[in-house]
Amino acid sequence: MARIILAAAVNDEDVLENNLLASDDIQSGALKLHTYRSYKSAAAAYNQAISELDDQCDWIGFVHQDVYLPSGFLKILTSQLESLQQQDDTAAIVGFFGGVSRNRHAGRVWCSANGQQLVGNLNTPTKINTLDEYFILVRTDKKLSFDTDLPGFHLFGTDICKEAQKIGLSCWVVEVPVVHNSRRVVTLDKYYRSAWLYMQKKWAQDLPLYNLVCPITKNRFALWRRYLQIRRKHGFKNNRGEMLSDPIQKAIDLDYQ
Repeated sequence: MARIILAAAVNDEDVLENNLLASDDIQSGALKLHTYRSYKSAAAAYNQAISELDDQCDWIGFVHQDVYLPSGFLKILTSQLESLQQQDDTAAIVGFFGGVSRNRHAGRVWCSANGQQLVGNLNTPTKINTLDEYFILVRTDKKLSFDTDLPGFHLFGTDICKEAQKIGLSCWVVEVPVVHNSRRVVTLDKYYRSAWLYMQKKWAQDLPLYNLVCPITKNRFALWRRYLQIRRKHGFKNNRGEMLSDPIQKAIDLDYQ
């Protein structure tokens, strides 16, 4: 049976308590969660997790604090991972929603930021090029790590997928629906823009790079166009909306548990 440990970067204790810590598998102790606070970037927090946990498990699941894992999550995930490894031993990165290109996505998730369930048009499991970062599993025996020069908490999913592919490993989406109880994205802030510009320079020979928010291209126009699209969509206001008060009920309503 695949051994899995979770790691989360935390900056809001209430969000953590009402979502991730409310998950049955974590409450029961079946799924261990390690939390990391006060790190300057996702990569720094996650690499610390790798250094502490990689000899204790087969997979580390890097999960956002605002994710609720429905009842039965661990059983479904373990089954999916074991099946995937039998199918492709190069599988090193796994997520629950991702894409190959602009109109080709896979997975299923409730996304509060969008106010809807997102469902991909590709069958799962399927190989992908980029993942939504709310949940990313890294296989520990492949000895991957996150790029600590990548600033902030954006685009690390695209980056680690690219790093894996560069050395002949594969990245996959499996169908394990969860509730991502996130707030609306109303702008591409300076932290996102810094990460985008870093990725543009790092992967200059491989552009364009598709991701789920804004493609990374040789010209910065794509970044500013997407920035304006998002700002215009929300009327140039900064109201990020409310999170679900009861992610457990949402999971029940969606037959996730």
